[in-house]
Amino acid sequence: MNRRSFAFGLGACIVERSVINASAADPYVINEFNQYVGFRDTRGRTQVLSVVDPSTTKVVVIDGQSLLATANGTTTYPPTGHVDNLNIYDGGIYDGADPVLGASYNGYTSPVLRIGDRIIANGKASRVIVIPIAMGGSLWAAYRPDAVNSCFTRGKTALLRCRALGFEPDAWYVGRGESDAVAGTSAIDLRNSGWAFADGLRALGYSGPMYIGIHSIQGNIASPTIQSGLAMMVDAARDIRAGINCDTLCGPSDRIDGTHLTNGGCDKYGYAVADLMFP
Repeated sequence: MNRRSFAFGLGACIVERSVINASAADPYVINEFNQYVGFRDTRGRTQVLSVVDPSTTKVVVIDGQSLLATANGTTTYPPTGHVDNLNIYDGGIYDGADPVLGASYNGYTSPVLRIGDRIIANGKASRVIVIPIAMGGSLWAAYRPDAVNSCFTRGKTALLRCRALGFEPDAWYVGRGESDAVAGTSAIDLRNSGWAFADGLRALGYSGPMYIGIHSIQGNIASPTIQSGLAMMVDAARDIRAGINCDTLCGPSDRIDGTHLTNGGCDKYGYAVADLMFP
């Protein structure tokens, strides 16, 4: 068996794939967005048991842009509870640590591990497996299943990795919109891309709830158009639910550069997300 990895640029995304052999189609194709690539360096990480007890474990996919990737704060965050990290690049589950495996990385920390800690602290689980797949700078349109070199493959691979280990995500949280504000995406186009993304996951059989956070602030300036488009994604028939409004929850004092979050901002947002998903 010849197993190797390679990456090459293709337009908006970089295609990362693991080749098992020349004749078999690889189910784990992972497209990256532009120069932002998911962190996958497992050196020094401890791989842990992949057997999951659904009565005591919550599994959460954390999707979005840099505010839900490792692009925030000034120090890393050590989880206090049993928070593990499923790495979409190799399918292994590792002890949770910053920088989280799977999301893009150009800072110190994110709300991801805090979400897991909060779920445990609230007594909703004794173990949480987070699956970070957020990509800094990414646009909603890049996640449409029909997009060229679509980053929808990131969500698809997260789902397939779970199933290979015998479980399903309990919830899917998305915080994306800041780059669409810069790009001038219309509210209708934003909504349609969000629905296409959700419909793609439903077509793959994902039946859990999806939460859409309100993210539009760049340089301390919010976009009413993006806020409206994100709110319009909420749809009972698709089980798309309103997430946390990060724009209003996290003010200038919670942001290190007018956009990304301080460590305190990560605390505030991560705890709010956990409380919403598992009240």
